[in-house]
Amino acid sequence: MRYRPLCLGFITACVINSSLGAQATWSLVENLRIGSEEDGPYLFTQIRGVAIGERGSIFVLDFRTQEIRLFDSQGKFVKRVARAGAGPGEIKNANGLLIGTDGRVWVNDPNNSRYTIFTPSGDFAAQHLFSPWGLGYTWQGMFDRSGSLLEYVSVSEGNQRQGKVRRVSADGAKVDTIALPECENRASREAQAGYQTQSGQVRNFFGVPFIANPIRAWDAAGFIWCSSNDRYEILKIRLIRGDTVLRVNSALAPIPVTDAEREAAIAPIRAAFARSGQPAPDFGNIPRVKPALQAIDVDNVGRLWVRATTNDTTRTVFEVWDGTSGRQLATVTAPWRIPGALRPLIRGDTMYTVILDENEVPVVVRALIKR
Repeated sequence: MRYRPLCLGFITACVINSSLGAQATWSLVENLRIGSEEDGPYLFTQIRGVAIGERGSIFVLDFRTQEIRLFDSQGKFVKRVARAGAGPGEIKNANGLLIGTDGRVWVNDPNNSRYTIFTPSGDFAAQHLFSPWGLGYTWQGMFDRSGSLLEYVSVSEGNQRQGKVRRVSADGAKVDTIALPECENRASREAQAGYQTQSGQVRNFFGVPFIANPIRAWDAAGFIWCSSNDRYEILKIRLIRGDTVLRVNSALAPIPVTDAEREAAIAPIRAAFARSGQPAPDFGNIPRVKPALQAIDVDNVGRLWVRATTNDTTRTVFEVWDGTSGRQLATVTAPWRIPGALRPLIRGDTMYTVILDENEVPVVVRALIKR
């Protein structure tokens, strides 16, 4: 990969421009798969969280059954850590889990209004009460190097909701919020407004298909990486001060939205409006091209892993960047497709992720990153 850095002297921002050229190619070699289509602890229905514990143990959260299961580093089932319920050590609508700096497992347990915490061996340890501030598909949080938990929350301010970062000390005693740095979002307010139906007391809201919404990734060193997602441009922003320290750009040809894709996305929205007795909205604000990126992630050594949008439905391709210099390190093609809503865990030269097998059953895979 050829790149041209433009660093601005004493100013903190450094822009990295890249263009296609020779680059390193890494591969992923699967060496463990946990999952089965037979009943038992190896059968998963909807995985919403994976965490890696001591000596490579693997915690898996199944959202539909509300169970956390512990497996050893060889993929052998050890025990059920948690089940559905409201008692100590039980979970309700949990949608993610994280490993703290002390090795304990924190679970986002919103319907019990708490974080439920387990020891590295999977025994109930503690709980910290909190007020849930919104619930996403998966829990978007991390532990920084000081041991504090950071998570995205949505806070009501007047008639609007604002994104914030909630910071919780390791002992749960101190909770505060800090401003969430925002990337530039060049989409118009009208395009982001979406479509809403009203039938009696029932409201349904639909986002604009193919809209370029901002995406983010945590960095344990005290930064957030984000992109407005209308082009391949990613900013590294200091969380506390909000200043941009790195900006990564790469040439990427826009991928058009086909007529078939557009009609498939519109069909359920049009049907919802018909059921409500309302006229269908004007769909002229649907973009003609897809968002530039599917997701961005940061591994435990500070590398940025970028999933650009492609039309390939069988594999996932990553572009890996050095998180300090902004230099592209490699392209990595996975032998399987990672669903966009699920985030891989990259630890050194090992990746853990969730995929769907040939029968659409979720499984956990571990793969070595070969250079």
